[in-house]
Amino acid sequence: SQEGANPLLIETQLVPSGDRMEIVPPTGLSAGSWRWRVKAIDQYGAESEWSEWSEFFVQRDMPAQLHGIGTFALNLQPQRSGIQDMFNGAIAFAYWNPTTKAYEERSTLEPGKAYWYKAESPVTVRLSGTPIDQSLPIPLVPGWNLIPSLARLSVDFNSIQVKKGDTVKTLAEARDAGWLEDYLWGWYPETSDPLRGSYRLVYDSRIVPGVVDVLEPWRGYWIYAHTNCELLLGQRSRATGLREVSSALGGWGLRLVARTSDGSAEVLLGVSHSRSVAVEHPPIPPGTSSSVRLSITHGDVKLGADIRRRSALNEGWDIELEVAPSESGREVILTWPNITMLPRSVNLMIID
Repeated sequence: SQEGANPLLIETQLVPSGDRMEIVPPTGLSAGSWRWRVKAIDQYGAESEWSEWSEFFVQRDMPAQLHGIGTFALNLQPQRSGIQDMFNGAIAFAYWNPTTKAYEERSTLEPGKAYWYKAESPVTVRLSGTPIDQSLPIPLVPGWNLIPSLARLSVDFNSIQVKKGDTVKTLAEARDAGWLEDYLWGWYPETSDPLRGSYRLVYDSRIVPGVVDVLEPWRGYWIYAHTNCELLLGQRSRATGLREVSSALGGWGLRLVARTSDGSAEVLLGVSHSRSVAVEHPPIPPGTSSSVRLSITHGDVKLGADIRRRSALNEGWDIELEVAPSESGREVILTWPNITMLPRSVNLMIID
């Protein structure tokens, strides 16, 4: 039963005494706290007394299934950690080891860690367990770290903090101190084909319009650290997911996307009146290779995002498009999904 809702009565078939059984409510359960109790009835109709009430919590926005290639993080302590116990179908998981800087296959999942998954067809999620402490610090080591989003709701980017020893700083302050880079990367599968996707920059949309500015629950994100420290995801949450802002203090951001029949890639370019942001792409997902790559080049450096401090007349970005060889040729389609959100004073031109 749940406060304010009609109680549910679930009756099972006869089972041998001592056997373990799972009960799935036929209509699902709404989010929030629930109470339950049970009694037994034998084949002769004799009934036991009701048990004492117990409680459990149903989380909001828990994924019902996984499909394609994406990131995943446990927001609870599962009753069983084996993949076959939590997912009904063929699915593989890999963990990024930040020390060896390599992916490792996993047959069990742990709270407080993020993973990549691959499922050729939809896989049903069967999760139950105890909610974990959302304020747990996430350890970072030098280099790329794939971190979990532990909150039950989407976390505001600007609420994230960094701890080193007894000192706690904001992301921007930690960047100035040389602890880490103050941005993250998130992987976003394509709606039409979840086996394909691309990285999106996660940052402060007041500084760089057009970026993602929330961390969504049950997902993993990349962040680059320069020293050992800890990430605190904070408590300021949003119920909404991806948000885009057309302009902030006169700045703007443009997503440039390249697609082929079997892959996609994108970069972010733009202008901010607060600060410049030039960042490289994180490691590619495990076991994948794309037929197309898109980069903003600065000499020998290839960037995934390049936001200039101020716009100058005739200022340009050098974009490098790499396409895998194909005997029959390969069509590449360039799009800029959010160009309508740019200020009217911005006139852009692509020169091949």
